[in-house]
Amino acid sequence: MTPVSPEEVSAVLGPRALEVADAHGWTVCRVEPDQWYGCLADLNRSLEMDYLACLTAVDLLEEGRMELVVHLMSLRRRSRLAVKCFLPRDGASVRSVRDIWAAADWLERETHEMFGINFDGHPDLSNLLLPDEWEGHPLRKDYVEPD
Repeated sequence: MTPVSPEEVSAVLGPRALEVADAHGWTVCRVEPDQWYGCLADLNRSLEMDYLACLTAVDLLEEGRMELVVHLMSLRRRSRLAVKCFLPRDGASVRSVRDIWAAADWLERETHEMFGINFDGHPDLSNLLLPDEWEGHPLRKDYVEPD
């Protein structure tokens, strides 16, 4: 697999692509949270990004924000692309992409459970890995393990 060219990403997203760069063998694009769903839908349609390989987050505690990340692939074109957006640590929310990629169902649930990011429109953000009564989000850097 080869990275999608930054020019292709820019052609599809225009000014919605806040940043497009090469990083570690991937083309990485950053978008605003309110553009998350629309940009991903357009990339899926225009660049045939038909495979959602990963959806997760990074807690940037020192910066006071979270970074949501997806890794996408086009199996037909044999290409790959990462898309990121910054979210606030409190009240983080974006529209679910479950209707674009079925694989987002469990990935969004896990990201909600571990980081506390809400996915608007997701029908079931119940825990996958932890008991239902669990409090807190274990992959946040300021998480304190309960006694």
